[in-house]
Amino acid sequence: MNVAHCNHSGPSSRDFQGLSSRKRRILERTQAVLLTIAGSSSGKLFLLGGKPAFMIGCAEDCDIRLMDSGVSRQHAELQISKKGLAIITDLGSVGGTYVDGIAISRCAFQDGAMLRIGATDTLKFTYLNHLEKSFHLDQYRKTIYDDLTGVFNRRYFLVALRQELTYAHHHRQAISLILIDIDHFKRINDSRGHLAGDAVLEHMVAVIRNDLLEENIFARYGGEEFGIIVRGQGIDGAHALANRIRHSVAGTTFDGQKPFWLTISAGIASCNGECPLKDASEMLTEADKQLYRAKAAGGNRVFGEDPSIDIPTPA
Repeated sequence: MNVAHCNHSGPSSRDFQGLSSRKRRILERTQAVLLTIAGSSSGKLFLLGGKPAFMIGCAEDCDIRLMDSGVSRQHAELQISKKGLAIITDLGSVGGTYVDGIAISRCAFQDGAMLRIGATDTLKFTYLNHLEKSFHLDQYRKTIYDDLTGVFNRRYFLVALRQELTYAHHHRQAISLILIDIDHFKRINDSRGHLAGDAVLEHMVAVIRNDLLEENIFARYGGEEFGIIVRGQGIDGAHALANRIRHSVAGTTFDGQKPFWLTISAGIASCNGECPLKDASEMLTEADKQLYRAKAAGGNRVFGEDPSIDIPTPA
């Protein structure tokens, strides 16, 4: 990126040599953060503490991970000194790095600066005290988590699916989507009441979580339906995971006034990294189609696009 060093608004290190006592107190009582104000992660708060430098990009090991298509694996590096000096350096990205609308290669900036990474992700650099930080974190959590179960909600899940599909296609990696539905859940609500139904959903989430890896993205998709995004796995790996979950649920006693047992059905859509890119709508349609087949066959089944590995009868 052939852009000169930026000095349009950022302070030099000399500006921080004679910090006033008031400035020192502010830095001691607050924490530097990046607040995402535009892009697919809008509202997310990145805390900038514990080390002097932070990697920004779409790679899994980045400190500030942004998944839009215009973000490079290692897009930019952000450095923050103990005296509050912030410097961002573009690492030869394709989509570019901008400070307050100006394309930069390296730039020092102050509280309130707007950083744009790639085409859409815009983050505000600022300092927040404990109460402000807690408020923003709480507000963001409310936008991405399901109130009842504590897993991700439908809104976040759909955003994550689009991001993960783009990443998988760009890096030629396999990816799978599993949709899970609790068989005959309406009977629970009708016979035991909605409070019992809510308790079942919470218990179900705990059972499913035991079979998931940290990188699996797990959400309540709607009602008694859940979704799982499985990175790096095609139909075989996703099928094995879904069937493992099916066995775990079938072997779990759900306690109430009278103990009972439940089963689930699952539908899978996959892309092996070489197939044409499927968008989120196509993946959801395919997984829902397979889930419908599993339910229509009697439930307690796992169906995918490859019929040869379907679980046609409960086992």
